[in-house]
Amino acid sequence: MAGLLARGMSEAEIGRVLLHRPEATDHLMRTLTYCESTRVIGHCFLRGGWRPTRRFAVITRREGRTAWGVEHDVVTAYPIP
Repeated sequence: MAGLLARGMSEAEIGRVLLHRPEATDHLMRTLTYCESTRVIGHCFLRGGWRPTRRFAVITRREGRTAWGVEHDVVTAYPIP
């Protein structure tokens, strides 16, 4: 999944994957990937105010296996500090 996100962001000149955490799953077995954009993508509340950020987290859910490998669905993505 990290490779797919990295390739997609690179080809679209969006950004890069900072850290892929397949071991960081919640009770629903969703995977966490930290990314960084080449531009500001949102704002986070930090130190008493809203701050622009280029970083975001992508949460995916493993759906199963296909002929091409493991299939994931993107559940959500949100800005992080």
